[in-house]
Amino acid sequence: MSRHQPAFKATQVFDWASEPSDERPTDFGRSTGYSVLSGYGTLGETPTARRRHHERSNGFAKLLVSCFLILSISVVGMLVMVRFLQA
Repeated sequence: MSRHQPAFKATQVFDWASEPSDERPTDFGRSTGYSVLSGYGTLGETPTARRRHHERSNGFAKLLVSCFLILSISVVGMLVMVRFLQA
């Protein structure tokens, strides 16, 4: 019942030269705006990725500063309370 069929018909196989240029992956990515997501032609880091990384480090620095401020205010408050209770 099963007979050996070729994987593709001769009319369905395209090489790079005969494939329509607007259907090529790199051109498709540039024309639709999904070039960053497609992975074609994006070997370097994109500006949006650099900006996100910079924002992420700014967020971490803000978190550390706020934790330090809260901790230092708590310690000062505890010291004032201890002196008040000892009197």
